[in-house]
Amino acid sequence: GDDSPSQSYKLHDKELADKLKMLGTENLRGKIIADVGCGAGSFLDILKGLASKTIAVEPTKSFHHELRAKGHVTYSYCEDAIKEWAETVDIVVSFAVLEHIEEALLFLKEIKSLLKPGGFLLISTPNTDDWLLEFMPVEYGCFFYRYAHAWYFNRASLNYICKAAGFRDINVVFKQGFDISNALLWAYEHRPTGLGKFEVLKGLDSIYREFVEDNGISDFIYARMHK
Repeated sequence: GDDSPSQSYKLHDKELADKLKMLGTENLRGKIIADVGCGAGSFLDILKGLASKTIAVEPTKSFHHELRAKGHVTYSYCEDAIKEWAETVDIVVSFAVLEHIEEALLFLKEIKSLLKPGGFLLISTPNTDDWLLEFMPVEYGCFFYRYAHAWYFNRASLNYICKAAGFRDINVVFKQGFDISNALLWAYEHRPTGLGKFEVLKGLDSIYREFVEDNGISDFIYARMHK
């Protein structure tokens, strides 16, 4: 892809329903909400009508004009936002960002500095307990492990680093992004193929997702916590 807003929307708009379901909608109205690593702002766009203020933290400067044009207060890094918003933000979200950050513990502590006492954080990251890694350690491992990622987490390590950053009430939740047809094609073709390739298996997909999530072997994990 590229660093254009349109490419960002293409990649992330399809994830909005799952992210919103994880966050919940009952306590968003009138809140100050920040998205750290927000891309072109797909998730903030759907929160803007509820939140009193939306804060975009995004190092890719080619997105900044678009973010500001939509009314999001925009910064490149958390340390920039802290200067104006320390201990005032009600909710912070950060999706698939933590694994890219070299100083991951410092990153979480900076997010904590943004949050007001009792504020809420929702983060997500790939899960190293993904069952396909055990099933196909070489083929799937070459896809899963990437130079762009500095860290990888499972339930135990994600809980550990969030606790080390000073968060409380940490709750790790498992989420399966890819469907059963994707898993079967990985086993057959040894490569990523996308979603929904076998229409006949749609009836089994909810059972598959429920099984891997309940057993902690999904492809993604979320963690919710309070300051």
